[in-house]
Amino acid sequence: MGYAGAFSFYSEKWAAAFPKIVEDATLIIANAKNPPGGPLGGNGPLTVSSTDGIRLNGLYEDYEPFELTAAPVDFEFCKTARAPYDETVTAILIRAKVRAGSAIKISSDGDWSDWQDGMDLIARVWPKEKAACPFERTSCKDYDDDDHDEGGYREGKLPDWACPVPGCHKTFWEREDNLMAHITNVHLTADEKKPGYVSPEEAIALGLGSIDARF
Repeated sequence: MGYAGAFSFYSEKWAAAFPKIVEDATLIIANAKNPPGGPLGGNGPLTVSSTDGIRLNGLYEDYEPFELTAAPVDFEFCKTARAPYDETVTAILIRAKVRAGSAIKISSDGDWSDWQDGMDLIARVWPKEKAACPFERTSCKDYDDDDHDEGGYREGKLPDWACPVPGCHKTFWEREDNLMAHITNVHLTADEKKPGYVSPEEAIALGLGSIDARF
């Protein structure tokens, strides 16, 4: 949801799980660092009910409305443009997957790491539970180390890009800009005392260019 997320939900299992998803959404919204606004944006009323569904948007920075209902949907998506309400949207989808399992399918233009704010929100509400990647196996682009071999696996194909920094095994599919953002945020601007930091001299030697040219 850092860029856009797509989801579909169907079957009696989804309808049966929806009241619990609404309960979870209520807790998530109450604990969000960036409280969402109404579906039209701003401080209009949110909709969070088993009968009328979940409908919200950004409070001060809105983009597209996020909606979940108990009725089956073949395909739906929400672009948040990384606005603050992305935290709430991703957390709700993570919990929806927990509650409904195979009755909801979720994908994202971004990586699982782009859902970090949602993961952190889940940890505040359910501190004993670790948020699990809700993406379908063939579209989840960021596995834990024990979930992939030699830097990543997707539908029997190697990733499109791999981080060139020695010792970093991060891989990326489809979007080269995700790789460049990773290099900038994780390696070039990292604390020099942290593992993975790349000095300006090392960056040039690796062909990553000058950090000044990235801003």
